[in-house]
Amino acid sequence: MAGLNAKLRDLIALRTEQPADVVAAWLSRDTCFTAPEALAAGLVDEITEVPPAPVADADRVETSEPIQTEDETLALSLLSALGQIQVRSKGEFSRAVHAWLAH
Repeated sequence: MAGLNAKLRDLIALRTEQPADVVAAWLSRDTCFTAPEALAAGLVDEITEVPPAPVADADRVETSEPIQTEDETLALSLLSALGQIQVRSKGEFSRAVHAWLAH
């Protein structure tokens, strides 16, 4: 379990360019960021506004699927593989994921 936490810490540190000890502090407790804080920390690349809803065109049928990033696809695949779990905290989620990975 410690090895998985270290890999997660190192991956986040690499992607955010934050020191590993800063990332370890984030992961050691429930850390929430506002959008500007997440941007400053390197957790997101940009903050976007929700685009206005398109005006429906009666003659046009929208059939395109939303495009997912590689990270979103990976996260959704992992969550799908986990199956249904109920958690009330970050710690419970972490334990559920670790239990699933141990199988």
